[in-house]
Amino acid sequence: MNEPTSSRRTTKKKKAPRASFVVTVGLAVAASACNVTVVDADDCPNTRPTAGDSCEGDLTCDYSDACSAEMVCGEEGVWVDNSPPCNPPPPEVPCEERLNQPCASGETCEGEDFGCGPEPYECVDGAWTNQGLTCNPPPPCPVEAPAEGTPCEFDFGPPTGCVYEMETACGPAMVAAECVQAVPEDPYLWEWIVPTCTPTEPACGSYANSTLCQADASCRWLTPGCGDTPSDFPAACYPAADCDAASCTAGTACSTVIYDPCFDSNCDACAADAQVCL
Repeated sequence: MNEPTSSRRTTKKKKAPRASFVVTVGLAVAASACNVTVVDADDCPNTRPTAGDSCEGDLTCDYSDACSAEMVCGEEGVWVDNSPPCNPPPPEVPCEERLNQPCASGETCEGEDFGCGPEPYECVDGAWTNQGLTCNPPPPCPVEAPAEGTPCEFDFGPPTGCVYEMETACGPAMVAAECVQAVPEDPYLWEWIVPTCTPTEPACGSYANSTLCQADASCRWLTPGCGDTPSDFPAACYPAADCDAASCTAGTACSTVIYDPCFDSNCDACAADAQVCL
């Protein structure tokens, strides 16, 4: 395996015993994982020599990388490794491999991520212990937008973050679909969350469900209410304002109906009157 690239320091032999001086030369380095190449090959070899190989001159060559590496051309004409001892940090061992090894109390590591974040481990009394991050990632959202009011089908928690492009009162919009459980004993049902807007030309009768209807500020969803004489009218989307004789189209008449004001909430009332064209 070749040595890593590093800078080199060269010290030449002094020619006369005059006042001593030191020249320090900084060289650019070109690093690689396993090969050392000295950029400025002045007197020192381009690559780190092997101790015991022959050499000439009074040279001290620096081939440092993670550890200091110094090669000296000795008096006997051979290279001498004058590098100080070095203990580079050992490579990090993956948490999965450490779990079967002894540990010191207080050590921690992060294991595999099963969709809820890395599993946290801590060494307790010399043994690795899972710190309890366990969960089941939510199931994927349906490919197609689920019909509102239909059951949510899942094994371990409802899907989350489901968004679909739908036609709304004000044109195409991103509509969120959530699994909602009205009371603990009831099943989870799909519910849409549609951004509210007021279109320039309301068309309440075109909305097929209560969510799209109520997203249009000019409309309201009405269902038959309770009472001694409950109204028999279809649950549908009607204009938010009560009608009058002049507002109904041909073939319909403005009629009073008893509707349920709490069909989509937890209030107790079940009867209120409204005027709609029927």
